Amino acid sequence: IDRSGSITAKPFSAALDGAAVLDAPVCLYAGPRDAEWVRGDILDPATRAQLFKGGPSSDFKSAVTEMIKTAAVNKLNGEASHFVVISDGGFHDYPAAKKEMEKLLRAGLRATVDFVIFGRTDTSMQFLSEQLAKEFPTRVRHHIVSGPAYWQGTEEDLSKAVQETVAAAIAARLNPPRTAKPKAQPAP
Repeated sequence: IDRSGSITAKPFSAALDGAAVLDAPVCLYAGPRDAEWVRGDILDPATRAQLFKGGPSSDFKSAVTEMIKTAAVNKLNGEASHFVVISDGGFHDYPAAKKEMEKLLRAGLRATVDFVIFGRTDTSMQFLSEQLAKEFPTRVRHHIVSGPAYWQGTEEDLSKAVQETVAAAIAARLNPPRTAKPKAQPAP
């Protein structure tokens, strides 16, 4: 979860609510070298109060480095990894982050990624996720949460929209649409 300065109380709370749907470990990132795993229940108000730091900018590479480490451990344990990145879309270290994401996706670590981007479109995160989805179409997807839930809605509206988006992304990963196999045609 992005916790940079552009992620204020309302979007940060919505991001935590979206992550809670996953019932999985949560890593927060903002600046370089500051990716941090959450200890405690992200639904607990006391834990939440300690999590928000808000930095001046956002660097994504530190989070991707943690993704690579996690995927490597999971591979050793015979497990695949799925990551959900929740962000408002802005970050500053595009070339380094893209290189790390490509490393994650090319390393044979059995990793997939869903990007949940809210608030704005045409951001560096959206551009990165779209580029990676073209390069790794079965392993990377991006989802945009915008519209009234973000701009005019309440915190509850945004939280619900993020939760629904995360739940739909995971459901699509767990239950991919089946494609019908072509029937064999009899020889003439």
